[in-house]
Amino acid sequence: QQQQQQQQQQQRADGIWEWFFGDDFERESLPLAARGQSLGSKQNAQDAVGYMPIVSSHRFIGVKPSKKLSKITKALIIVQEYSGDPKQENAIVDDMNIYRDELLQPAKMKSKTLLMMPWFLEEKRDMKQNEWNKHAALKNLSILRWADAGSYAAGGDSVFGNVSAFAAFDTLVRLLQEELAEVLPNLKTIDLVGFSGGCKVVTRWAFFSEWAKPGYGRASVRTVGGGCGSFVYLDEFRPAESCRIPQGHGADFTCSSWEVPKDCLDYNEFEDGLAKVEASGHSYVHRIVSDAAVLSQAYDDFPTKEVLFVVGTEDDCNCDDQDVYKNPDKCWHEFGFSCSDVYPDYYVPF
Repeated sequence: QQQQQQQQQQQRADGIWEWFFGDDFERESLPLAARGQSLGSKQNAQDAVGYMPIVSSHRFIGVKPSKKLSKITKALIIVQEYSGDPKQENAIVDDMNIYRDELLQPAKMKSKTLLMMPWFLEEKRDMKQNEWNKHAALKNLSILRWADAGSYAAGGDSVFGNVSAFAAFDTLVRLLQEELAEVLPNLKTIDLVGFSGGCKVVTRWAFFSEWAKPGYGRASVRTVGGGCGSFVYLDEFRPAESCRIPQGHGADFTCSSWEVPKDCLDYNEFEDGLAKVEASGHSYVHRIVSDAAVLSQAYDDFPTKEVLFVVGTEDDCNCDDQDVYKNPDKCWHEFGFSCSDVYPDYYVPF
């Protein structure tokens, strides 16, 4: 009777997901271990504390080497952006459709690209791994979730299991580089692309992660970010007041004046700086920053990594508040007053 109930539950789950996904995308899942350990083939299944759901263009996790994806030369990982409300399954599928139809298809790269988007859940949901992915080997793993969008964007730890969002990307990139070498024999590049909160993830991950280093695996790794709401500064200096002008002067404006702020005691704490990182909730970053040798190596490695930013010629504005908001025609506004191109910006209404 219990087996029959499980089969009925699986059939209901499959019906719901097929309504969302149709025949276009696959539901994959990535088992993850606490404190950023990788679940390699040499580790035991009990190391897994939960799983991250992934929507992908192809089945690739757990695929037998005999079923090679020989046409694939690029893995494109969409990094979840802020969505205001917790991101839902249909929104993940919407993003996948946009990247496939508006980016890959016109570039004639659809058949050559493994497109995927990990889902950082922000609300409590009782969904075992076999309910999301019927092919999963570890069927009873629970879905991982993060406290909010700000938590995963800063590489924070999951609500249970202490899995850093950065460690999740490490595990995914390692999987593509190493364990799937036979399944993806012609993989040449791995791109992690993020907008808004997704930009915050990829730019911070690129600094801290060894997996973003050139030559660290068979495929080159690149991060691409656009619309970052904030950045992590690598020392105590910040743009001087002369650089924080209330009205932009065009795409060619540059400023090289830096100063140490005198009126903000905690300005250099993570996630805006590296002077102080709490161990609780940020296990991945704390491990690196608290070890002088490891942090020094991260500084040395960063200039060698391929970290790109998407900046349009009219992305030039400073929206500190409405009183100094002098060039609205230069700003992108989907939701009215919502520009945040220049940091700090404390007056955005959400």
